[in-house]
Amino acid sequence: MKLYQFGFLNCVAPLGTSINHEKVIELTKKGYEVIVCLDGDLAGRNASIRLMNNLLSSKDFELGVKFVLLPKNYDPDLMLETDLKDQLTKLINQPLNIEQFIDKYLEKYFFSNDIDEQFKGSKVLKSILSSIENVDLKKILNKYFQNKPPNLKSHLKIQNKQISTAEMGKDLKSKFSAALILFYIENPDSREKIYDLLATAKFQSKFKDIRNEIIKKNLFKSTQSPRLNFREQSSSLQECEGDSWLGRVQIGFGE
Repeated sequence: MKLYQFGFLNCVAPLGTSINHEKVIELTKKGYEVIVCLDGDLAGRNASIRLMNNLLSSKDFELGVKFVLLPKNYDPDLMLETDLKDQLTKLINQPLNIEQFIDKYLEKYFFSNDIDEQFKGSKVLKSILSSIENVDLKKILNKYFQNKPPNLKSHLKIQNKQISTAEMGKDLKSKFSAALILFYIENPDSREKIYDLLATAKFQSKFKDIRNEIIKKNLFKSTQSPRLNFREQSSSLQECEGDSWLGRVQIGFGE
């Protein structure tokens, strides 16, 4: 009733989670597109999966049924009452077809870093595909998922991007640490100005050891403090991160 009141026409309430898949297939045979939108709680999600399995196991099923997955623990009434009508409208206007729904269902397995979970996902996918009774649909979906676990390729791209971002962040921290220390070494007249930064910065590994060694030698007490042995310190930095980028840092903060 509330959906109708908010302008969503041609909608019916299943009055529970037990939906007769044969009645749904009858509607598709008459040319209707059926969009299934159940609650976002566990019962609603399980009912959607159960309906999908029942549809695929019927020889008469020829697509025409799409699914809407609501946010976790939301139902249509709650979304309308919390000013999420626009989001609900978008979900209904962009429902998931059967292969997309299978993809979404198996995300929890293939997005896991646990090999056992990924293996379980592969078994579930094989079980779903083997249960399809419509021969033509079975060929289409098998071809779609052939050599491609659902969303696994996109997941690997995301994972690689996250790894690259993490490595870049670590590399930048290393370069900043080296640059700061080298700047201190090469610019005795500016040591007092960067004292707080050098003393409070979070250094890691050998950079931290070098910074602590600088403090021990009391190089912060005066800008007239003896200049560090550049070769000695740069050698330590090279051992930590390698010569290639250290040379570039030296150009910026040396000569």
